[in-house]
Amino acid sequence: MIQFKSEDKFFINGRGMGYVVALDQDTNDFKHLLGQHVLIDGVKYQCVGVERNAKMPPFKAGEKISLLVAEGRLANSVIDAEVVTKVPVKEIEGAV
Repeated sequence: MIQFKSEDKFFINGRGMGYVVALDQDTNDFKHLLGQHVLIDGVKYQCVGVERNAKMPPFKAGEKISLLVAEGRLANSVIDAEVVTKVPVKEIEGAV
């Protein structure tokens, strides 16, 4: 299982939590992440999407990406968003 340390987190309405992380390896796509279980800050999630910050391949290890994650459910959608609106975490505390 791939492990990450988050640098930031945000909520995407209708999608869920996203975590800003450093990419773990050089790649032209994110197939090694999508649908896979990942460990972020010691918590297990399933990666259901990757925000690539409007950058085109190739992607280099260490570049910042955002992982959209699901907790305790199967991934039923995959996104490759161009634009993400960040919502401060304090505004979503207690959200279901």
